[in-house]
Amino acid sequence: MNWEALAAIAQLAAVAGLIPSLIYLAAQIREQNKERRRGALGVATGRFATIIRTVAESSEFADIWLRGLQKFDDLSPVERLRFSVFAGSILKSFEEIYYYHKDGTLDAPHWAETEQMVTDFAALPGIQGGGRGGDTGTQTNSPRLSIK
Repeated sequence: MNWEALAAIAQLAAVAGLIPSLIYLAAQIREQNKERRRGALGVATGRFATIIRTVAESSEFADIWLRGLQKFDDLSPVERLRFSVFAGSILKSFEEIYYYHKDGTLDAPHWAETEQMVTDFAALPGIQGGGRGGDTGTQTNSPRLSIK
């Protein structure tokens, strides 16, 4: 056997040893990505739960929230501010989840559930107002939401 044949055998052995290492590395990266997705979704879910807990823990705010969902214009200026800040927090949470969907972190079935929640939220009278107050057609400060 000459040196060239030995070199070829050595290269073949190196490649044969490299293939299992690459397979192991790919498996590790895949598992790391799954963990990253679970972690990101856990953070988003936790933030959303924290926001929603506000309604559950404060009967005063729950009353403001329910009245605002029905007719935003009936709220006092302070109540409108509280309602709008809370609605904005919910929308920011939905936005964060949307970006997780866009980058592939959130799978299609979970996004479909979230999208339905956003649609339901947007359909509520106090959210849907779109800047028009009741039947009068007068301009209000009602929060706006557009889903496309």
